[in-house]
Amino acid sequence: MEASAPALARKLGLADVTLIVMGGMIGSGIFVNPAVVALRAGSGGAAIAAWLLGGAIAIAGAFIYAELGARRPEAGGQYAYFREAFHPGLAFAYAWALLLLIQTGGMAASAMTFARYARELAHVPLPEGVLSACVLGLLTLVNALGVRAGAGTQNVLMLLKIVAILAIVAAGVALVHPAPASGFAGAVEPHDAPEPNFGAAMVPVLFAYGGW
Repeated sequence: MEASAPALARKLGLADVTLIVMGGMIGSGIFVNPAVVALRAGSGGAAIAAWLLGGAIAIAGAFIYAELGARRPEAGGQYAYFREAFHPGLAFAYAWALLLLIQTGGMAASAMTFARYARELAHVPLPEGVLSACVLGLLTLVNALGVRAGAGTQNVLMLLKIVAILAIVAAGVALVHPAPASGFAGAVEPHDAPEPNFGAAMVPVLFAYGGW
């Protein structure tokens, strides 16, 4: 009798995977990009429209991935989809690009954002680069300890992000006041304000929503 092929252990529940997906969606971008989007959009209406369009794109992408996951319930995610739909060579190239460029770039941006906020709020006496590297090293160690350790840490961090976002929303509602006549350009010198560009505004929006 032949031994059965090894399979991945199922150690994550619905709450775990829900918070993991939310953690992928709600990253550092939402804390640093709204001001950039508003400045590039040029008006409140255009900024809101950019966020709505980005949300629609993210929802469409999430539905597509949900359908792919149901049709191809295999480990590997995008690698498996590229391999089955196109060619194993393309899947191989994408996997290495994801490892060396795409995913690492996003993690570096998130780590630098954390380091910048930590230095300002907690007065951590370390350069941003050093603090970012320490955080990435610590999280790598936590995930190396096992699935449950990584999932537990992710769950706690995700709940903290939800609390932080709710606090920002509450502060915005409590401190709202009429906008100055100069609009978004009031935050910068008039000659430094860029020309409104909806396409440029969509770039940080799609980065913030990129977790889908």
